[in-house]
Amino acid sequence: MSKHTSEGSTPPTLRSVPITLVDPNDWNPRTHVSDKDRDELRADVKAHGIQQPLLLRPIDGGRFEVVAGMQRFDAAQHAGLTEIPALIQTLDDAEAFEAAMRENIQRHDMHPMDEARAFARWKKFDKAFTDEAIAERIGKSVKYVQRRKRLLSLPGPMQDAFLADAITDAHAAILVGVPDELKEKAFHECFLPIDGHDVVRARINKREWAKLAPDVAAPASVQDWVDHHCKYEVAELQERLPELPALIQAAGTTGLIDLSEQWYLSPADKKRFPQLLLRDQYTEIGSGTHYRTICDKAERGVIVHGGRPRPVTFCRVGNQCPVHHASEIRKAEADTLPLRGKGKAKTPKPEPSAWELKQRKEAAQQRAYALIKGAALRSVGPTLVTVTPTAALVKQMLSAYEIKEVAQKTGLALSDKTALAVLIGSTLLQKSWNRGSFVAFTKVLGFDFKKFEREQAKAAAAAKKAKAAKGKKAAKKAKAA
Repeated sequence: MSKHTSEGSTPPTLRSVPITLVDPNDWNPRTHVSDKDRDELRADVKAHGIQQPLLLRPIDGGRFEVVAGMQRFDAAQHAGLTEIPALIQTLDDAEAFEAAMRENIQRHDMHPMDEARAFARWKKFDKAFTDEAIAERIGKSVKYVQRRKRLLSLPGPMQDAFLADAITDAHAAILVGVPDELKEKAFHECFLPIDGHDVVRARINKREWAKLAPDVAAPASVQDWVDHHCKYEVAELQERLPELPALIQAAGTTGLIDLSEQWYLSPADKKRFPQLLLRDQYTEIGSGTHYRTICDKAERGVIVHGGRPRPVTFCRVGNQCPVHHASEIRKAEADTLPLRGKGKAKTPKPEPSAWELKQRKEAAQQRAYALIKGAALRSVGPTLVTVTPTAALVKQMLSAYEIKEVAQKTGLALSDKTALAVLIGSTLLQKSWNRGSFVAFTKVLGFDFKKFEREQAKAAAAAKKAKAAKGKKAAKKAKAA
């Protein structure tokens, strides 16, 4: 910081100062100012002059240094003012920095990254400036200061992207909690690969934040990626899951068990997370699951890997629980039965698990959907003649990513007028249907696909029954002959 004329602060005095005697400071806490805000302030100062005095401090040679009001000083220079109103106060370096911080914090538009760097610099002036002391000086909570300082753990490119508004504070907060070895991959997930992953990687390497900003992904999708690829510590989730402290206290000395929603881990991850229970090692209990009865062997745990973090009640596989693992018990008992009669006794098939039942149901639905999709399209066909494509209809048919992809590659922004063109553009980009999107699309058209499915299923069952009856009748006739 610059050399000041004396130590200690004095009461400020208001006066008009020639702008040629004023120097900007090189330690301003605020480094990020948008072009729009800068232009608006310059226009206002040019039209009405400086309305709020700057805070200056005397320095060597009879000159003054800006303490607070750097943007107003810039606007005054741009407007060609010869004098500016100012409060003159003798301040040492620490006092000057504190005064600048208070003004910037109170304006509520200081960039979080600027705040984080300023808090760290503030502490260098005096080790007594702890997080608690800084929070008290600026009128914020200690957690607020700590959250801001955590942003400093982001690598340089991520901090630059945040300052350039290529990512939001929500993205930055997510990236802070990602392990160092996955930070770069998580950062790439912050941008939609509209033009390909290689283009995103090249733009990040070249710091082309303005080109990346339009393709920023939703924070929720980035959080979902992080949840599926990172392992959390239970203590890290207490702010995200407010109910955790009470569950930890209730668990006592046993604690909450770390659970994963992944069915398998790589050999390296198995060594890193030896205590982690995988999805095939426990059965989840509770509403929304196949099992709702809590047994006497139930335990409490937290999903910390492979999915959205949440508390879970579960029963371990292989613990001989008659409520949730009856099929395992029956199989074990059958294996110990003595051989009877000739040959080996047949081992009864174990009952399918809840996951297997769900997979079978979904597979059956997909097979049925594939069989009757053509018939459904023939029924919808006449309706299509009277349908006028609209933006609402397109949103049911395409995902937000696909709509943006069409806009990027064809220049077509979605509206009622361009709806048909967007659909054609999406088809040209090889749009693929799934059952969910097809059901939603036909519903918008007024066609009840699920009802059609039921009718087709009844018709198929009746045809099968008739075929079986016909076969029996032919077999009976052949036997009689």
